[in-house]
Amino acid sequence: MITSPVLTAWRTGDIGALAAAVSDDVVFSSPVTDYRGRDAALHILGLIGEVVEEPGPIRERSENSDVFHRFAAHIGGGEVEGVLHEERDSTGHLVHITLFLRPYAALRTAMAAMRALLEHSPLPARSE
Repeated sequence: MITSPVLTAWRTGDIGALAAAVSDDVVFSSPVTDYRGRDAALHILGLIGEVVEEPGPIRERSENSDVFHRFAAHIGGGEVEGVLHEERDSTGHLVHITLFLRPYAALRTAMAAMRALLEHSPLPARSE
């Protein structure tokens, strides 16, 4: 069973459901950089969902407001293992999401795919 709203969104393609789970000032820490704010985080997480295929849970560990999800998936035909760390605030909204992926070859494949997707669908302009 997948309890992670991020893994669920990747599996179903329903980023709208993920939007209800994140705070306005959420930070997503990818293997490459940090994305700050709801719009940027949801956009990049949606694109990652197009790259990470069939994420399946392996193990989950929870400590207070932190949940760690270990999962397996495919990227570009290769196997990948990942850890997704989700940190929640007192209202239950995600405030920080961190993604770790291995092996490095799969990460490089994912980075190339993300670069191509971002060329066609750049991050939204940040409103301040």
